[in-house]
Amino acid sequence: MKDIKYLILVFTLIIRFVFSQCDSAFTYFNSIPGNVNILVGDSCFYDPDLEALNDLISLNQLQYDSALDLGTQTWFNGRLKILVAGNYGNSTGVNDTIYTLPE
Repeated sequence: MKDIKYLILVFTLIIRFVFSQCDSAFTYFNSIPGNVNILVGDSCFYDPDLEALNDLISLNQLQYDSALDLGTQTWFNGRLKILVAGNYGNSTGVNDTIYTLPE
């Protein structure tokens, strides 16, 4: 019985290893944040797309742990198709073109 359990464990680990592999131009992520939508594909993301996201993070001096944390992303077959991101903060208060607010 122990041998069967051992074989099942080894088989499961081998299958997981084989299916978690990506092509050489892609990076595998074991955990995907909630802001990432994958329409078609798996957890393999195209390296140049990830580099572009990292460049945006770096150029704007943002504090993200991963390129996948930036904005809302939609991926299709490992390629970034849609990125929704913006600076929605308004540090100056109410826009000065608004003179009176309705009651």
